[in-house]
Amino acid sequence: MKQELLRVDNINVFYGGIHALKGISFVVPRGSIVTLIGANGAGKTTTLRAVSGLISPKDGEVFFEGKSIVGKHTHEICKKGIIMVPEGRKIFSNLTVRENLIMGAFALNTSRWFEENLEYVFSLFPRLNERFNQLGGTLSGGEQQMLALGRALMGKPRLLMLDEPSLGLAPKITFMLFEKILEIHKRNTTILIIEQNAKAALKMADYGYVLETGEIILQGSGQELFLDERVKKAYLGG
Repeated sequence: MKQELLRVDNINVFYGGIHALKGISFVVPRGSIVTLIGANGAGKTTTLRAVSGLISPKDGEVFFEGKSIVGKHTHEICKKGIIMVPEGRKIFSNLTVRENLIMGAFALNTSRWFEENLEYVFSLFPRLNERFNQLGGTLSGGEQQMLALGRALMGKPRLLMLDEPSLGLAPKITFMLFEKILEIHKRNTTILIIEQNAKAALKMADYGYVLETGEIILQGSGQELFLDERVKKAYLGG
């Protein structure tokens, strides 16, 4: 059994009077791909935001490599190697591709790592090299997603969290993106992914959790959930 990298233990999150996460618990083993699936408003993005420190759970714990990260600032969590690619990409549209990638490397301490990571990003996404001095806001949607992923990789993530990476992209670009995510995973990067294309997410995932109104209602291997009749009916169009 793989060693756990991330453990979320009975966290509760509120937005005012709304109980967004209701005591959810799950584990992300080191070297795995884990997916969270569920309808809009189920609590998937809230979960990633709680892990990354953008919001604070009212109670419960989040452990990374066995140490609690609840209460730590987002930049501290990022420096530990937990890096999120947010829904909608959120690139810096008024900065160049080069400047966006530099922003992604803020936690690195040496220029050696920067150059190595830049070479790695360009090997995955040659288009970013071609657009190196172009403003991020002038890129196509697919190119912006490449940039968002590349920016995250510049920080040498140990846990890469992806929030709806294929949202708004054409099928051809989506297929390419999933191939790149699998390439990233093969480089020993652990991945926690939320994806509207639940079928694709479950096919690539080692394990998955189904969220409904802030609670985990099902869990199992990606294959088990892919074949589950309840999941098929609710999320796979079966």
